[in-house]
Amino acid sequence: MKVTPIGRNTEFDFDSDKHRYRDGEGRLIHGVTKICEMAGEPGWRIPWSAKMCADVAEAQLKNATWKNDKGKTVKIDELLIPDIVRAVRKAPQGKGDMAIDFGHTVHGWLENYINYKIGRGKKPTLPENPAVKRSVKSFIDWTTANKPKFIGAEEVCYYENGEHDFAGTVDLRFELDGVPCIGDFKTAKDIRKREYVFQLGLYALAIEQALGPHIKQLYIFKLPKLVDGTWTNFEVKSFPWTDSLKVACQEINHLKHLAVDIDRWLKQ
Repeated sequence: MKVTPIGRNTEFDFDSDKHRYRDGEGRLIHGVTKICEMAGEPGWRIPWSAKMCADVAEAQLKNATWKNDKGKTVKIDELLIPDIVRAVRKAPQGKGDMAIDFGHTVHGWLENYINYKIGRGKKPTLPENPAVKRSVKSFIDWTTANKPKFIGAEEVCYYENGEHDFAGTVDLRFELDGVPCIGDFKTAKDIRKREYVFQLGLYALAIEQALGPHIKQLYIFKLPKLVDGTWTNFEVKSFPWTDSLKVACQEINHLKHLAVDIDRWLKQ
């Protein structure tokens, strides 16, 4: 779909499924999410994936039976082993898809809610799904208690810097007690990840390049969800948008672009 970044006159093509941005000439623009991964610790994905695989293997092999694609339980034999292996390999993907679907649904509802608060649409009906309803209501309660002034929701922002430009979609812009802020919704189990702060910092770089320096605080909103039968808590963390963080975000952006160039050179 066509999108216009905050404070820009040019249109971008945005693929929401792949979360990819292309400028008017079809050039692929680096996304904020991929750039901020340079500052993260992705090692947690390996034990997480292994746990998902182990859970499936244990469930399927515990009673030496297997539920085939027709839903019939049969005894395991040599020919069924490849089917079990395939199911185990796909376990992390299945869990990941469920988490992505939940996150997209929550983000979509909150976008409509914030736009309603700004005056850009009708008040959305609360979700029917209990998990989604509980998640979004936590933010509604925070809004009621803190009374932020919303400015924008799900807005594309673009940082122009020659070969080192990037684009991203910021969840919300708002003022809290007169202080300009931006925020990001997370449905992850743990939000104590430095890449989340850098992600907001990259958004702030792009927004301030387009609108001028004004952002003071970066907010992460952890929305509750059901994990292994237990609800996670609603949390809010805020960080000052400091000069040192600005410099670090610029350096991470340059590092990501250089890493892509190095990968290309290595393949030649």
